[in-house]
Parts: sequence; C-alpha cells; structure tokens
Amino acid sequence: MRQPVVLDTWDAYWVVSLIRSNDDNTRDATAEFLMNLESDASVRNCFDALEALFYELSESPGGTDGKTVVNIATIVGSWARNITPDTDSRDPGKPFPAFALEIAKRWQQILRQSKAKADWTETLRTLDSLIERASKSPSVPTVKALVSPP
Repeated sequence: MRQPVVLDTWDAYWVVSLIRSNDDNTRDATAEFLMNLESDASVRNCFDALEALFYELSESPGGTDGKTVVNIATIVGSWARNITPDTDSRDPGKPFPAFALEIAKRWQQILRQSKAKADWTETLRTLDSLIERASKSPSVPTVKALVSPP
C-alpha cells in the first residue's frame, strides 16, 4: 500500500527537524517514518533536508547531534538499499538508490577524515554496514567513484 503522504520542501524540513529531538522515541519514530516514505517527491525533499542537517551537525558529534547524524546515515543508507530504482534523484538520469549510495560513501569519507573521527565510531560502523548491504542490492548499480563534497 502506498503511503498517502506527500511532503513538500517545508513539510520535509519540519519532519526532518524532529530527528534532533532530545527524546529517543521521537527520534526513532521519525527515522522509521522517513525510512518508509514512498512518494518520490517526499523522498527527494526529505533527502535535501537530511543532507543540510548532516553537514550542519557533522562537525560536532556531542550531545544529541551525534545521535542525529547516526539517524541521518541510517535513513539515507536504508534508502540506498530499499528505494526502488524508478525513483529519480536530483541528478538527472541517476536512480535514487545509486545517488543515495554515493552520498553515503561521501559522508563516510568525510567522517573518516574528520578531526573528531574517534567520536564518529558508531556512525561509521552504521555507514559501513549499510553501504555494504546497499552495494549488494539489485536496485543499485556499482558505484565506482565518489562524488566530491559540495
């Protein structure tokens, strides 16, 4: 059954903002909701909001920011594995699963090169696992090169 939810850019921003909550249940429920989105537009809009939040928070893993980045990595890694390849990314002609996998690999590289690398152990472990599983997914073609950070 398709979800009857379509999130525009504004809605996506507010939904994604919930994963910054101090409440574990709110963060977990929001991540679960986002991982199960089906609307192509909603996925793209939420991805943009998640990406902006990742770059904002990836400098400092302290407090809930570290948990938020783990959730962002989990959501995008799950999309790389589970979103159907007929979902377009913001890159013309590139299926969303391949795009999400490239971004997850970029984030993995950014966190590995971070001055706070030791603080990103859980996030890197999560990304490693999700990237490995997504790379084996039939919906994701082999990603040969990393895209450069914005």
